Amino acid sequence: MYLRTILWVLIFCLIGVGAVHFREKKIQEHYKLTAITNETKPEIKWFTQILDHNDRNNKQTWQQRYYAYDKFYDPADPGLVFLLLEGEGTLSDNFVAKSYWIELSKKFKALAFYLEHRFYGESHPTSDFSMNNLKYLTSQQVLADTANFVKGINKQYKLSAHTKWVVFGGSYSGNLAAWFRLKFPKVVYAAVSSSAPLKAKYNFDEYLTVVVKSLRAKAPGVQCDQKVQAAHEELVKRMQESPEVVVKDFKVCKPYSEWSKDDLKYFYSSLTDDFAGLVQYDDVSSVGRKSYNYSINKVCNNIFKDNSPYTALVKFRELSRNLYKQSCFNVDYNNWIGSLKNESLSISPERLWWYQTCLEFGYFQTSDKVVSFFGNYFPIDYFEKICKSAYGERFTKKFSESGIAKTNHYYGGADINGSRILFVHGSIDPWHVLGVTESRPNMPRIYIKGSAHCADMYQQEDGDSKEINNARKKIKCYLEKWLHRKTVQ
Repeated sequence: MYLRTILWVLIFCLIGVGAVHFREKKIQEHYKLTAITNETKPEIKWFTQILDHNDRNNKQTWQQRYYAYDKFYDPADPGLVFLLLEGEGTLSDNFVAKSYWIELSKKFKALAFYLEHRFYGESHPTSDFSMNNLKYLTSQQVLADTANFVKGINKQYKLSAHTKWVVFGGSYSGNLAAWFRLKFPKVVYAAVSSSAPLKAKYNFDEYLTVVVKSLRAKAPGVQCDQKVQAAHEELVKRMQESPEVVVKDFKVCKPYSEWSKDDLKYFYSSLTDDFAGLVQYDDVSSVGRKSYNYSINKVCNNIFKDNSPYTALVKFRELSRNLYKQSCFNVDYNNWIGSLKNESLSISPERLWWYQTCLEFGYFQTSDKVVSFFGNYFPIDYFEKICKSAYGERFTKKFSESGIAKTNHYYGGADINGSRILFVHGSIDPWHVLGVTESRPNMPRIYIKGSAHCADMYQQEDGDSKEINNARKKIKCYLEKWLHRKTVQ
């Protein structure tokens, strides 16, 4: 789901995601959501998982973390389990306390589990993240993990053979939820897939096109998209005439005299990331975003409306820096590449997620279609260089495109052929472009006008749009229909 922070896909809609510009900023935000109640406090558990599901002779195992919620489960009325899949991030009890998934678990009196993705969070199958170990980091291994987990839980809890499992996910884990139902239809009964970019694509140049359109759509009276365009044009001019002043204005950590050509590209890419994050999570309920008035409407009206374009851009970068607790604006490209090459377990999930995108998904949000708005400082070859620098020379464009083609062939891309899979997308979310575009028999799609990435995955709050609230009601209704039961009100 911006690419440097490409982690914006997904921590789970939390993505949650990033890279892909599923963005790392997303991950930081989701820990600020709400306090945990006794009812939503999880029981932290560990599941003995298989390392390599493709090699029966490999008997190695590892411990996979999961959260268990049984406070609303009714043993007298067994038969329903809700499973939430984490994506490119760590398990977050704060998110669960705020999620619509936990509310649905309560309404349906379901036994509920929240499963961490291999390699992320505290679920480490190997002693480090070396290339030799990352060969076990694939979507197919993850789906096999999930099937093995369901099998183990059925046995541990002595669940009936008639038990119905429903899997949930958002962003990248929304992909996993849909793919799990597709590939293991006898294991899982239904899936709810929110903001899932099912179609893998090397050059995802439509992403920033949607960002520009969303700026225009959400603040039409401000002409925000035109002001952003003018701001970047002025920025380019000032960078050519007095770059040292620009560096000071934007509080860049590194003196301009030490910049490389890659630092300049990274600078422009990172500024674009700010707008990508603003749009992608426009209406997500976050304490941080609300307290900083970090939404398209607020930023366009409070900053870009009455300031000169360049001044507005400087103020917006300062707002983003404060929101994400950055002491200064880091544009050191080589330092960032060094972090992607770091094989220790203590690093951020960026190395992991970038590896997955370079190997299986792409999702590279290039500047190719928005040159007039953000310049053409990060075209597709910029991302090929990142993959090769971080993971080796074999990660060429041809190599990545081959992996992406295999992904789409194996899962079907946006033309997935499954059943009892509910897809939910928001019109403002740039990721909807790679998702299911229309309802099909037994695979309905809910399209939320004016909504952003994974907004439906949160519980209802004051200020939520009528469209988002209606989408949540539709999700519940589809589940009632498929599961043949009414919910507790």
